[in-house]
Amino acid sequence: IMIDEYQDSNLVQESLLLSVSKHMFGKHNVFMVGDSKQSIYRFRQARPELFLEKFHSYTVGTGQQQRIDLHKNFRSRREVLSGANYIFGRIMQEAVGGIAYDAQAALYPGREFEAPSDENAYVTELLVFDKKEKELVPDSIQYEAKIIAQRIKQLTDEKNGISVQDKKTGRMRPAQYRDIAVLLRSTPGYDTALMKELAAKDIPVHVLSKEGYFDTLEITTILNYLRIIDNPLQDIPLLSVLKSPIGRITDEELARIRIFCENGSIYDCIKAYAANSRPEEKNDGKVSEETIQQSEEDMRREEMQTDESLRLKLSEFLEQLQQFRKKMNEMPIHKFLCYIADETGYGDYIRLMPGGEQRRANMDMLIEKAAAFEQTSYLGVFWFIRYIEQLRKYKIEMGEASVAGENDNTVRIMTIHKSKGLEFPIVFVAGLGRGFNGMERRQKIVIHPRLGVGMDYVNLELRQKQKMLFKEALLQQNYLEELGEELRVLYVALTRAKEKLILSGGVAGLEKHVRQAYARGYRTSLSYADICGAGSFMDWLLCALAGHRDMQPLLDAYIEDRGSSWEETSAAQTMFPASFLIKEMNMEQMFDSDLTELASEERSLLLFDREKENCRKPLPEEVEKQLSYRYPYEKYNQIPVKVSVSELKSRKLSAFAEEEDSVRLLENAAKKSRKKPLPSFLSQEALLQEPEEDIAAVNRGNAYHKVFECLDFTCADTAEQVKEQLEQLYASGKADRETERVIRPQKIAAFAASPLGKRIGAAQRAGRLYREQPFVYAMPAKEIDPQWDSDQPVMIQGIIDVFFEEGDGLVLLDYKTDYLQPGQEFLLSERYAQQMKYYRLALSAIMNKPVNECLIYSVGLEVSIPL
Repeated sequence: IMIDEYQDSNLVQESLLLSVSKHMFGKHNVFMVGDSKQSIYRFRQARPELFLEKFHSYTVGTGQQQRIDLHKNFRSRREVLSGANYIFGRIMQEAVGGIAYDAQAALYPGREFEAPSDENAYVTELLVFDKKEKELVPDSIQYEAKIIAQRIKQLTDEKNGISVQDKKTGRMRPAQYRDIAVLLRSTPGYDTALMKELAAKDIPVHVLSKEGYFDTLEITTILNYLRIIDNPLQDIPLLSVLKSPIGRITDEELARIRIFCENGSIYDCIKAYAANSRPEEKNDGKVSEETIQQSEEDMRREEMQTDESLRLKLSEFLEQLQQFRKKMNEMPIHKFLCYIADETGYGDYIRLMPGGEQRRANMDMLIEKAAAFEQTSYLGVFWFIRYIEQLRKYKIEMGEASVAGENDNTVRIMTIHKSKGLEFPIVFVAGLGRGFNGMERRQKIVIHPRLGVGMDYVNLELRQKQKMLFKEALLQQNYLEELGEELRVLYVALTRAKEKLILSGGVAGLEKHVRQAYARGYRTSLSYADICGAGSFMDWLLCALAGHRDMQPLLDAYIEDRGSSWEETSAAQTMFPASFLIKEMNMEQMFDSDLTELASEERSLLLFDREKENCRKPLPEEVEKQLSYRYPYEKYNQIPVKVSVSELKSRKLSAFAEEEDSVRLLENAAKKSRKKPLPSFLSQEALLQEPEEDIAAVNRGNAYHKVFECLDFTCADTAEQVKEQLEQLYASGKADRETERVIRPQKIAAFAASPLGKRIGAAQRAGRLYREQPFVYAMPAKEIDPQWDSDQPVMIQGIIDVFFEEGDGLVLLDYKTDYLQPGQEFLLSERYAQQMKYYRLALSAIMNKPVNECLIYSVGLEVSIPL
């Protein structure tokens, strides 16, 4: 019995293999081949310990159970192997990866390649960047994709690129796109960004993915067309088709259609526009004659003629849509899809788009699925759409159709798992800065195949959940095994390259990661804690290379006076000697490279134009024109869509900032001179006598607002009554005990006993008291701030402390806990007049009643201030 890839066997497979062998009769007739360092299918319950148990127990040489070690690697250049040996010689340990990476586990070249003219041409590269550097590219994934696209261009350049060995002739030739593969731990997010950036540099690309089929442009458009053929009153699918090459409608034209017909569905609007007649407004009797008259005057004043070309496009679209609606029940779905593609010309259009063959293959796959659907008991467009929606709902994803052949000149993007067993002349291992998946640590039930099942303790009566020690132990064991899996995944990725290996990734805060790597990696070997403390592949790589001489430029950039640390790790360097090219990528380098490429293209265009006696403008003049351009409506970008009242208050208070700072400095100095240290043995009663100005303003304000929100004003005239209510709040959990230190019951009682407090109590009895009411109110921007010279509406949001109905109007009140000296009441009016103005406007508009009184109550001074 011969077994390949034995390291990926699980316990069920092991039992089956032992059952059909002669193992039970004492005869050994099983031949197994594998490498435990490449066991990367833990999610399929692969158990690499099955391989390791035999690896350690079988003897080398004669015997019934023999082990034959294969050390030679006939795939890769010496530079690739030495780089992998050095990295894993430092980070792969038996405690984490299951095997110690020593001289016995290392890889040794089994074939010779032609010596390069440049000794650094095939050296393993590490391209690292800081994710926080996002001035030009806000997305770190897109930034990394730009780096990879630029490096691919350099490697495949006919003059300055590198050469690879031809598979058929064995001779060296310039590298081509077909020689390059980009490997990712997982493709979502990265594959889209890579395809975009590679396409921007005219690099053909093919993604080997099991996901994203239904999200492709061509499939989304066709499925949306099927939806509106079945039911045209679906606005979103209809808009999608109208904006596609099938409808050929622009955003401006859509706006024109909607202005022409403001009511009804999009389908009604395009029919009305095509017929050049507005649909009749429905009057349910609730609209006043004055409103109808005003609308008619507006229509007459703003009457606009339909654009003839747009009307013609809509008429053709509607006519074709009606044609398809008649045909959809006359032919099978797969033939109907072919009919749509031919009649609309969309099938030919997508073939002419970038990646046209891939798009057409995706379309053909949809037709094949429709043909298979026709074999079921369900028929028709409606049920086919439901079938596709169910596939998406239950996440039954399908990869795009495969159109790339072995000889197609295209860059391949795939997962590391997909690349297992394959080889490529040039390999990029990207996304190394992405953190490890920690979903397993957040599961409610943890399962380990050997240790058992762990879960949280749940008390249904008390509705409490508590972590259990056994579950935590299982989580830790699973985490260690997961780290070992990630370590082996990295090993597979780094051993796919034949001639050139390039590693790339970004970290958030490169300086911090370099310092941490240096602190861990200066030793001869990394500790168990160093390996387990990593959060990504890049953490491992930086720690492994921290003691290498080629890491010195990066260390010098962030660490001063560290000495020549690479000499301290000479033992690791001697066991697996290797060279690396480590670069910190930044926006300046990317920008300079793009300018160089642009300048080269510009010179070619200028030469071409001179031959036609039509010379373009000099490059500096063009660049100056582009760089000096200013967006004419830039000032409107400063107008927010939504702003809180607190933010507006801060803008208003900025005028008083200097004066306030001076007053606050004097007050602080006075407080320090008055304050006496209190011994720690003083009782809580003594602490309650602490001067009120010493309490943090924010804590004091929040505490008083919480109490006023819950206070029963009908029985809070005395400090004892207030204390009873406070105890009830503490017991119910509506307020915490920290509030007790901040709140002064006598001040709350003073407010409740005041004339204003009595009015609030009366409103509470009548059910006309409203507290902590949030609101959103729209105002023209220029009314909020004169600097915003625009009628654009800005949403103002805030929370009103309290208001109550009294008579035919409203009374608005806001509590303030600002520390003030007697006689400084005017400061509250100056500080919060603008805030109360917005509250008043919003409250009056929302409640449709006038605000007769607008008051501020100072808790510290125990006075109410009218505005």
